[in-house]
Amino acid sequence: MLEQVAADRATYRHLLTESGDPALARLVCSELNRAAQRAVRTAVASGTDVGMDERALALAVGFGTYGLVEAVLTDEDLDIPATVEGFVALLPGTLGVRLAA
Repeated sequence: MLEQVAADRATYRHLLTESGDPALARLVCSELNRAAQRAVRTAVASGTDVGMDERALALAVGFGTYGLVEAVLTDEDLDIPATVEGFVALLPGTLGVRLAA
């Protein structure tokens, strides 16, 4: 997803930054949050101890993922693979692997 954003920064900047539609940005965040909630539920069901409230973790991961989108939009020199790797390394257990899939 981040590579797609990077490939068309001008369009995504127009749609998702302060010049864009706040409702669209919120929709993107909501979709990322839903994906994170599914990943957290799956990880917990398979025995991963996430170490905190599952809903709070899913929201943090979902909005954090949107933060990565913002980072791609603002930094054309961002090393996307290294950034994703660093973000995933912060996640508990196998959750990062599930989200990256």
